[in-house]
Amino acid sequence: AAFFGKRSENQAWPRAPGEPRRTFSVDAFDRRLPPWTRGLPSELYGRAIGAALAGNDARAALAVMALFLQGAVLYAASSAVHRRLLTALEGDRVRRRNTSGLSALGSLPLLSPEASAVAWAQARTGLRSVRGRLLVLLPGPMLGMMTLLFKQMDKEERFVLTLAENGHLMVGAAGLFSLYAMQALTMNMFGSDRAGLTLQFLSPISDRELARGKIAGCGLVFAVSMALAIVSALLVADSSAPLLWVAVVLGVFAAYVLLSPAYVWLSALFPVASDLSKTGSGGNPHPLPMLAGMLLVLVCAAPAGLIIVLTQYWLEQPALAPML
Repeated sequence: AAFFGKRSENQAWPRAPGEPRRTFSVDAFDRRLPPWTRGLPSELYGRAIGAALAGNDARAALAVMALFLQGAVLYAASSAVHRRLLTALEGDRVRRRNTSGLSALGSLPLLSPEASAVAWAQARTGLRSVRGRLLVLLPGPMLGMMTLLFKQMDKEERFVLTLAENGHLMVGAAGLFSLYAMQALTMNMFGSDRAGLTLQFLSPISDRELARGKIAGCGLVFAVSMALAIVSALLVADSSAPLLWVAVVLGVFAAYVLLSPAYVWLSALFPVASDLSKTGSGGNPHPLPMLAGMLLVLVCAAPAGLIIVLTQYWLEQPALAPML
């Protein structure tokens, strides 16, 4: 917030001759933010500091107590997760309980039990790794934060403002970013398993079922990322026609389906031993699949994007978008 406030304060705002120069007001900026943002830790911290400087000890103490409460909740949640990860490695009893819970998930639609097992394992690997969590958490929430901030900047950022005025377009942009971020998994589906790849080859499963399971598992991770993008758009963007939201969700998943054969072939032809616990180059796929993925994402997402733009702005018939 400080960065955007400084930027706005130093910007030469366009004004008519004789009109006084507008200045940036932090209070006015805060008033335009949605009410739920006041409970964020950063906002509570700023209010505590501001109240203390203003001599309002009661208000500052209330903000500090809220911060301590949030910290206690987060600490308890992280402690429970950490304890579960530690005990999962100690005994067969916990491993048997985890295995039975995983098998209770059952088979995925249109997949055999063998392919479903591969899909659940792939999804679990992606969501438990550092790289997988980043590619799930970054696209939607980060774009939502940018939209929320630039929405208060007197319409200076046309691209982000368009996303703020059309929630479905924000979901589509987050979907594209997620498809690019997913390349650490999708463009190296076999190399990221490391020693687990040997077990897959020794398992009684065909190559086709293995590939289908991998695609479905990465699709589950992509679905989680899209769910967060939809929630972020609902929180910060203006509402638009519900059928356009449906069309955008169908479009990004259609692009994923179109990309799936390329994911399988490029992962098989250019495997690279990668570590998904690393955020740097150690977790990246082969450079050639990454370059091909940059082009293929645009090619496969272009038809859905063109349909949505034409039905919304040219034909002005949003109901046609999901059908097309």
